Amino acid sequence: MPKVKWCKPVPPPNRLRELFNRYQKARGLTSADLSALLHMQPESVRRKKSRGVWSNEDIRDWCAALGITDPEEVGRAVLNL
Repeated sequence: MPKVKWCKPVPPPNRLRELFNRYQKARGLTSADLSALLHMQPESVRRKKSRGVWSNEDIRDWCAALGITDPEEVGRAVLNL
């Protein structure tokens, strides 16, 4: 009989990326526009989002660039609540 995998593990949602995408879309920014605000290359912005590894400085810089001022919203996104 062939080996069957019944259950595949589902990766947890990346709430921080969803938060940044929502604010970026609300402000009408492209990744090129966001990269100019963050002093990064556009490809670096896309890679950072897809990889999903964030330091405290990164989160602070991205929040400042996107105008995110609600600490509770950021805290829920960091803690994946």
